[in-house]
Amino acid sequence: MNPRKSRTISTSIPESTFLTLQKLAEESSRTASGYIRWLINRHLWELENAKKAEEPPPDQ
Repeated sequence: MNPRKSRTISTSIPESTFLTLQKLAEESSRTASGYIRWLINRHLWELENAKKAEEPPPDQ
């Protein structure tokens, strides 16, 4: 098994999207790549919490 703790993802986005990301990143004192990491983590967190909210409560 690979001992690396992170993976690299590469994607292409339109210039306008990059400029928007870059602006939002600067406003939050992040780099563009740091802001993308934050967005991904935030989205995954929201999905996980939405999934938990949909689950029925355990039997008591």
